Amino acid sequence: MMSSLSLSSQHKLLALRSPLNFFCRDYSRQSLDIPSFQPAMAIFRSSSSFQPLSVFRRGTRDAPVAKSLISSSLPAIFKPSSLLQARRFASKKHKRVIKQSKGFRGRANRCYRVAIRRLEKSWQYAYRDRKVKKREFRKLWIMRLNAGVRQQGLSYSNFIAMQNKSGVTLDRKILSDLAMYEPFSFKAVVDVVKKTSVSA
Repeated sequence: MMSSLSLSSQHKLLALRSPLNFFCRDYSRQSLDIPSFQPAMAIFRSSSSFQPLSVFRRGTRDAPVAKSLISSSLPAIFKPSSLLQARRFASKKHKRVIKQSKGFRGRANRCYRVAIRRLEKSWQYAYRDRKVKKREFRKLWIMRLNAGVRQQGLSYSNFIAMQNKSGVTLDRKILSDLAMYEPFSFKAVVDVVKKTSVSA
């Protein structure tokens, strides 16, 4: 009977009458010798790795074992498409959230209900820290600039007051970089600020 069917017909017949549905649904313990299962079982018995699986019952922990054994016993061409497909997300939004929560601790990097809460909280932290970052860098520039001008005999507050009078428009970032990496150029700037502020 099975030899007269084409390969696609055998695949469809197996998907409809596969013992996988027999074990993994709401069926109690039955025998595999039911007439409706005979065509499908002919394909199973033709496989060299076939093992009778009638010992598994509904509601036990052996159901996943039965599923794995059936999937390993079948040749690749006879496996139902449900066994070959990987798990997918419920929507594109879920997939995007899980992708953005990569690296989070615990279930927050793989469970949507946990990940969306942690992700929204991370957005709040990012919004806050974008402003904190500007404050911290301004503090750093002021500390470097203060250390540089004190080597020239000035304090930071005196230097800023003299700079405002002199008309030199270099900001704290540029001045701190000059004080750290170009001390001679920074000394020349301080001298210009001293001279122009006195004349002003």
